[in-house]
Amino acid sequence: MAERTEMDHLAVIRVEGMHCHHCEAAIRKTLSSIAGVLEVEVDFNSSQASVLYDPTAVNVQQLVSAITHGGYRVTGFSQAEADQVAS
Repeated sequence: MAERTEMDHLAVIRVEGMHCHHCEAAIRKTLSSIAGVLEVEVDFNSSQASVLYDPTAVNVQQLVSAITHGGYRVTGFSQAEADQVAS
């Protein structure tokens, strides 16, 4: 796992189209394979993907694009710097 820094950001992405753990795993695998993504948690029950990422290497639009390319629909997202979340 990559080392977290105070520059990391957290994006919580709302995803439509997840119906099972297989969908959850597919999105997790896709996001985890992107350079700059440090941690990924996906939950089909809440229809969300939480992604800790390095904003100097990847941006939210790239994360959204990867999800939509996999056949899922992104309905929104929120983001914050990781130190704001941890406080």
